Amino acid sequence: MVAAEIHTTCVYFLTRSYTIHSIGGGWNEFAEENGAPDLTSDSVLGHSLWDYISDPATRHFYSHAVKLVLKNGRPISMAYRCDAPDWRRSMKLRMIRTSHELCEVISTTAAAEPRPWVELLDDDIGRSDFWLPMCSWCKLVAVDDSRWLEVEAAENELRDNEVWPFPRLEHGTCPACQGKLNAIC
Repeated sequence: MVAAEIHTTCVYFLTRSYTIHSIGGGWNEFAEENGAPDLTSDSVLGHSLWDYISDPATRHFYSHAVKLVLKNGRPISMAYRCDAPDWRRSMKLRMIRTSHELCEVISTTAAAEPRPWVELLDDDIGRSDFWLPMCSWCKLVAVDDSRWLEVEAAENELRDNEVWPFPRLEHGTCPACQGKLNAIC
């Protein structure tokens, strides 16, 4: 029997200086269910958003998006993925100005489907010192300089090429998603 994935809405508010001001919705439940108890509201409140985003392109997007939303009051929306080793999740990100000083960020599960366990996404396995970029937005993995593959296909290619232990994953932005981000901001 497959456990049902809960559709979640996580909400947080960012100040002009990108400080996490408050949290609502199913934030804590989502963090706990996804093995990230260090990311519950008690741990992140008052911290900079930049403490949790390392990819320069993603930082750039959030920086410009929050500035735009606070300046002109128009919401910004975009689709993205938030996968787990056993779930493929399509999400929707929406940013709304709630005051001249606060931007509300709403992240909602649009669809979730179970999948066979993807070892490449398992944080508990041993890793090599080699790094592979994974798109922060669509979860494609760069297997070389010109090819970004779905994580299952990337895992299969690594196995076929006898790459073991698997490399570490670092967040980046694939060319297609970079184009979408540029169009929004």
